[in-house]
Amino acid sequence: MADCRGACAEVGQPLQPSCQRRPKTPPLPKGCQPLSTQVAGHIHGAGKAGFLESTDGTVLKPISSRSSGRRELKFYQEVFREDQSDPVITGLRCFLPKYRGLIPEEDTSISYMKLDDVTRRFKKPCIMDIKIGRRTCLPDASERKKETSLNKHRHLPKLGFQIIGMKIYHPSQGDYVVFDSKYGRELNEEESIHGLVQYFSTRTRFRRDLLPAFLNRLEKIEDWFDKQEKYHFVSSSLLFVYEGDTNHVATTGALNNRDNGVVLDVLENVNSHFISGANADSGHNHGKDATRQSETASENEATSENVTTQINESSDLKHLEEAIDIRMIDFPHAVPSSSPDDDYLYGLRKLITSLKSLLNLGPYYHQLLYLD
Repeated sequence: MADCRGACAEVGQPLQPSCQRRPKTPPLPKGCQPLSTQVAGHIHGAGKAGFLESTDGTVLKPISSRSSGRRELKFYQEVFREDQSDPVITGLRCFLPKYRGLIPEEDTSISYMKLDDVTRRFKKPCIMDIKIGRRTCLPDASERKKETSLNKHRHLPKLGFQIIGMKIYHPSQGDYVVFDSKYGRELNEEESIHGLVQYFSTRTRFRRDLLPAFLNRLEKIEDWFDKQEKYHFVSSSLLFVYEGDTNHVATTGALNNRDNGVVLDVLENVNSHFISGANADSGHNHGKDATRQSETASENEATSENVTTQINESSDLKHLEEAIDIRMIDFPHAVPSSSPDDDYLYGLRKLITSLKSLLNLGPYYHQLLYLD
């Protein structure tokens, strides 16, 4: 089709849609392809630069030309610079994907950050991206942007966290189940627990055995936030990963029989009377089940608070933790500060509380979710 730009310009008319060139998708750097494990964020293609995966085991994240892109790059460079000596900042490194420098694009219009691919060591990674905190905009954002963000994340101010994408491998089906950001945005405070149950459910099984390792990792992140007053993290996320292929976990030694046995022994003793009761009544009136569920949750609150401690005292979680990973990601609004990040801590603690409740109630919710 002939280019009609010249003709439109000659008669002083605006370019018609058919005359406008569509944005060109940036070329892929050598040895890269669109990220196959992506659950949130911009997808590479249709005129947009998105996340890529490289054959060298890294993820390439495009750097936005906006101030947010420069801010995120500066944050990663500050945390991982070789001469960084601040113990608070160096203490953050173990919770982030490692920053490995820049990849400039050929046309110089786009550059990428190279980050470790935290899903690479998993054969069938089950992934969840959770936005943490009640805010998604910086204080100096326009009122229009704040209003748009609030409408988009209407449950976030109360809930404190929001699932923005999940990809779960179901061995019985031999395939993944995917949930996008729309699913997470619709979950209110009461319904958010169902989203977490979805993530830990492989249809035939609820992965309660992994919860102590995730909780242990989250509590370490909480400890870091309790001590730091250098940054506020707005609209940042936590990336959860666990191995969906249990045979792969066993062969790599990520979960040996001793650790798995001790963990399961402790978990089986946690609220076992509730689980058995739920199994017996699962086909009966759901209103009655809900009442029993609420009463039992109150009675066993202390148990769920202490279950991680019980497991830590009984077994070294090192091997179990190798079957999972959690990383802080997305820092376009990581800003220097001189005060605690109470907003992030609010969301993080709400998430920890919700996950602890699954130690008791997870199998029950799983049964309701996949009840035939």
